[in-house]
Amino acid sequence: MGDFIKDLKLLIPGYMDLTRLQPMYKKIYDIYQKYDTSKIMFYEPPQGPDTIPLFGGLVFPVGFSENPGGKDNTHNQMLNDHTYCCQVSASMCALTKEPPLDQEETCR
Repeated sequence: MGDFIKDLKLLIPGYMDLTRLQPMYKKIYDIYQKYDTSKIMFYEPPQGPDTIPLFGGLVFPVGFSENPGGKDNTHNQMLNDHTYCCQVSASMCALTKEPPLDQEETCR
């Protein structure tokens, strides 16, 4: 999530998403579009501080204010959110290697 010792604001959930990653992803998306408009661009937030494993686990919304290509190009953009629910309970994921949908609250 960058050098938070140099910039303490990076410890604010969503700050890195909005101020550092969103402009970078916008530049990357524009390059994607020059070469192939049919490809899907995946982008993601950093794991921390958007997810903090303290006090029973804290999860904050991403800080992006829009998709890299804007709201009119949602058909070829995908926010890839991190999830590590199988670390909560390996047996829960034993059958399919993915958490069952009915475990949403446990995973959150």
